[in-house]
Amino acid sequence: MDTVYIRPDQNTNFKRAIAVGLFILYYFIGPYDYTRIIYTKSPEWTIVLGIVFFGLFFFYLKNLILNHPEITLTVEGIELKQQGWTHWEFVDSYQRLVEKDIENNRETESLVLHLKTGSSITCIISDLDKDSLEILDLIKQFKANSIGHD
Repeated sequence: MDTVYIRPDQNTNFKRAIAVGLFILYYFIGPYDYTRIIYTKSPEWTIVLGIVFFGLFFFYLKNLILNHPEITLTVEGIELKQQGWTHWEFVDSYQRLVEKDIENNRETESLVLHLKTGSSITCIISDLDKDSLEILDLIKQFKANSIGHD
């Protein structure tokens, strides 16, 4: 099996980059003279807001272009972006955990790897380019085909 890269969903970064870009255009070009009055009344505030919003715009644009994988699956093991590399022989079991946020009416899905050392590694898999069930199926396939698997 080849290496599989599971990346963040690009729709979120694209929408955020567009929204911040449109806000920058509105703020600095603005359709009305009274929206640009802040330039003369408080140029420091204009500079600070410009730095913040241009920073956000370039941050989302960088994430959109580079799009580093959150999860990398190989025959040897699994690499989680925030937690590092784990060989399949150290993975005892894995599961999908769904947490419901009643306030925001949103579900957060997480991948939990239970290691043979008794510890666990958790990774949020809600906003990735593959759905959680597909990720679990890929993990099952890679773990079954791993080198040195009993």
